[in-house]
Amino acid sequence: MASATFDLKGQLRFDEQTCTVHDSSNQRLLVVPAAALEELLKNAGRKASSQFGTAVGKAAGARVAARLGGAQAVLAAGLEVVLTQIAGELTIVGLGRVTAERWGRAMVLVVAGSASDDDAFVAAVLEGAMGTATGRNVRCVPLGRDGDITRALVCSETGAQRARQMLTEGASWSAVVLRLQGGAS
Repeated sequence: MASATFDLKGQLRFDEQTCTVHDSSNQRLLVVPAAALEELLKNAGRKASSQFGTAVGKAAGARVAARLGGAQAVLAAGLEVVLTQIAGELTIVGLGRVTAERWGRAMVLVVAGSASDDDAFVAAVLEGAMGTATGRNVRCVPLGRDGDITRALVCSETGAQRARQMLTEGASWSAVVLRLQGGAS
């Protein structure tokens, strides 16, 4: 059975001989300052920023799926185990501290101390990680920021469309989550 703990030991490997950094799946990484990331996101445009965030998340999700034995094993592992593994992987890449809030049937991922102030980028990372780890078509909608805390609703495409519409109409993030989790439109 998979553990609800995440061992940081051995997740990053710094090779002094080749002057490279690799993750636990032997993929090469590049460690960059958060300010450089912010500059990239600011100048890349919304579509490119989202694609970049999704790619970062997919790599983390793939490591989770590999560690737990594939997408089916991830789905069977239980929410606490999966969230712990995803949070650990996103800690390694420096995204911030990831936790989850349950609002009835709705789940909101919370990132504290994010390396980026771009909530859409953060949501794209979360979406890539959750979708790849579980093998499901998952959407993460940025709900907003409260100080250094970013929230993203985890939902289906239909739920994402409804959430975006309500946010565009001026609904608070908590009102959006409450309406969606209760099935109200």
